[in-house]
Amino acid sequence: MKTFILLTKLSPETSKQMKDREQLGRNWLEQVKTKCPEVKFFLIMLC
Repeated sequence: MKTFILLTKLSPETSKQMKDREQLGRNWLEQVKTKCPEVKFFLIMLC
């Protein structure tokens, strides 16, 4: 199985609206799940 890494860059406008970032992420995730149901996500936190 191929593995891909997704890096996200936020626009300056989005960066200023950090309180809305969680909802934007959820909306994006739902779109991906709808359009690409075969995609599997792994959570890796980098600090």
